Amino acid sequence: MARNWIEEAGLAGLAGGVDEALKKLERLDQRVKKAFIESARRVLVDTGDAARIVRRVAEAMGLKTRRERLLVYRAFYLALLGEGRGPPLRRILAREDARNRLKEILAMLEEKEKNNE
Repeated sequence: MARNWIEEAGLAGLAGGVDEALKKLERLDQRVKKAFIESARRVLVDTGDAARIVRRVAEAMGLKTRRERLLVYRAFYLALLGEGRGPPLRRILAREDARNRLKEILAMLEEKEKNNE
């Protein structure tokens, strides 16, 4: 169902605004949020291998269990779809509007991170 919705209405119709996505991401555990940010940076370079990238980044940041890694995927779904789950990331990231939304969210998170240092 989420896939059909995305294809017909685009991400804007499903996910709500970027501000809403940022609020949801702010509630996440710091390790999950950091893994999301680093994964997002890498995924934007290589969208076809999102699953491997998320797994490796999450593990490198101490999120070793499957359950912990799934929290990073959940962050992507919250950011892109406004929900905690959805179709495979590679399918979502194949869309230009999804990549643009991810870039916008990433830039805003990096700016907040920079200001908090």
